[in-house]
Parts: sequence; C-alpha cells; structure tokens
Amino acid sequence: MRWLLPLAALALAAGCGGAGGDGNEVFRKAQRGLADVQAVHADLTVHAILPIHRSTTVRTSDLPLSRLQVTRWVKHPERYDCGAGLECARGDLDVEAALRDLRPVLPSLPFEPSSITSAKVDVAIRESDGVPQRMHLEGQVSGLAFDVELRAV
Repeated sequence: MRWLLPLAALALAAGCGGAGGDGNEVFRKAQRGLADVQAVHADLTVHAILPIHRSTTVRTSDLPLSRLQVTRWVKHPERYDCGAGLECARGDLDVEAALRDLRPVLPSLPFEPSSITSAKVDVAIRESDGVPQRMHLEGQVSGLAFDVELRAV
C-alpha cells in the first residue's frame, strides 16, 4: 500500500503540467489550484489476470503537491468538454521528466518506475477557482495496463 502514495503523487502532479496546445491554460490553473486541495482520494487498478485494486486518501500535508513544479510533465495537452462548471484537458505524460523530478521523494516501489509507458493524464478543474476536482492517469507498467483515479476530498 505504501507504493500507492508515489503513484498518486505522480498522477496528481502529472495532471498539472502542460506544453503546447489548447489545454495549456487548464493545466496551469490546475497547478495553481493544488495549493487549495486538502486531501486526495486515489483509486489504483492494475488490469492483470487477477486484477489489483487499491485505494487510499492522502492529506496534502503528507504530500506537498503545491511545491512540485510540474508544468513540464504533460505533452500535447488538449482541452475537451466535460460538464457544467468544469474545465478539462488531457495529454501525454512525459514519464522521464516526472520521474526525474520525483525520484528523490519516491519510496521503494514493487516495479521500476521507468517501466511506466504510454501514460496519459486528464484533469478536471472548477471553472470558478481552478481547484482540481479529479484527475485520471492511465498507462502501462511492465506490460500491464493501469488506471489511477484521483478526486479532491
């Protein structure tokens, strides 16, 4: 369960970057809005022969997201319609850039973080204040598909 925290950090932080495209502003607002998030609930699913599902709630005092500079972690961001009162964007996660920044704070993981491939991230923020409401990360780790869903609580 201890390894879910860095995946949550990676997913939440990854949802707050941007580089090029219409979704840049949504990711920038999400980055700024992290300072107002008190806790996140993370659900992780690894799609294997026997699926693995883990969830946890993490207080941001244990994971200081507002101090991470993650605006360069998302490539090709694009805005999309996602519901009243929300702004949303998705993009490709630059795994190497994220791992380079997070490596000093990652605890021991049951897999090599560089084995994460094909990762995509999307974020939904409140239009009124830019506070992230949910983030979703999906990709492959060691050949297995995974999803991480995060919600501000």
